[in-house]
Parts: sequence; C-alpha cells; structure tokens
Amino acid sequence: MIFQFYFKRIHSSAFLKDLSERKIQDVLERFQGDAGLVHLTFAKEKNQHVVQCRVRGLQGRTLYASAATDSIFACIDAVAQKLEAQLTRYKVRAEPHRDSLQAMRRFLKGNGAKPNLREETDYLYVH
Repeated sequence: MIFQFYFKRIHSSAFLKDLSERKIQDVLERFQGDAGLVHLTFAKEKNQHVVQCRVRGLQGRTLYASAATDSIFACIDAVAQKLEAQLTRYKVRAEPHRDSLQAMRRFLKGNGAKPNLREETDYLYVH
C-alpha cells in the first residue's frame, strides 16, 4: 500500500503521517488487503482542520472520505470510520444474491401470472 501525504497551510509531522497511515491501513487491510494508492491531504481552513482521503485500487473502485473538525486527530478518526462504512457497504453489495429462479417466482406470483416449472430443466415458463 502506497501512501502520499499533502499538507496545505499546516506543517508536516512524522507523528501525523504515522498515525494516519496506521489507522487507515488497519481499516483497508481488514476489508481488502493491499489497497493500492492512498492520498491523504491535511489542511487548515479558517479555524478548522480538514483531512481528505482518496483510495484508489480497490477492485477498480475509488473511495473518498473527508472530515473537518477543530482537532486534526478527530478528523483522522472520522475519515477512518467513513472509509470503513463505505467498505462495509461494498462488501454487503458484493454478497451473492438469492437464486434468480426463486426471485422470478415471487415476482410472477405478485403479478398474478402462474409460473409453470418443468422439473427436468431449471427454466421458468410463463403462459
């Protein structure tokens, strides 16, 4: 996993880099293993700290997360939680769906059509 750090109107520090890398890497490895490229941008706008994160390479997906609070450490935690929520959503969507034949039966049953299933094949015929 490759991390790139950008700092806007804020001084860079090794502690911030290590902390954010550790937290985000833990989340990404839990779901996907090696993620690819992670861009982290730390900025200070007016009185708030802003952390933006872009992750590329998760099975062709790009994930975005950002947070703005008074504390830079709270921002890092919020970004990690948002990435975890997105990855959980993708994981749930990727689970296999029910048998399409059963879904078709329920659909046709709701429309009033009577499905006629032949036992020797797995096809559904509607008359």
